[in-house]
Amino acid sequence: MDVSIRPRILLADDHTVVAEGVRAMLAKDFTVVAVARNGLELMKLAHELNPDAIIVDIAMPVLNGLDAAVRLAAEMPKCPVIVMSGYDGAAYIRAALRAGAKGYIVKTRAEELPQAIRTVLRGKCYLPDSLPHGTQIKSV
Repeated sequence: MDVSIRPRILLADDHTVVAEGVRAMLAKDFTVVAVARNGLELMKLAHELNPDAIIVDIAMPVLNGLDAAVRLAAEMPKCPVIVMSGYDGAAYIRAALRAGAKGYIVKTRAEELPQAIRTVLRGKCYLPDSLPHGTQIKSV
């Protein structure tokens, strides 16, 4: 990806307040190309818009974020997925990584999202820095 171009982000969250807040937060450095309100809409928009990265909530109607991440990893392997969820804990993070996500953000730590996007666009994995001491994630 050409780093001189603003990365194009597709956001999937069924809560309008959350989606619009994230869109506003990212506006300085990224272009949010669309907001999907459910997993099937996410899949359609991902294929139509070919974003640089996708941010997806776990709990969405029609097709949840983890199932969507599995499909996206298979169908669009060069487009990293970051799971952003209200669920905190190693079990959720492991599930997201098993689903093919390249990053995980807890919604209460949304300020980490720009860093997470930059990290996954460089081909690295991003995990929250707020994990309790001693939490093991490696067994994915």
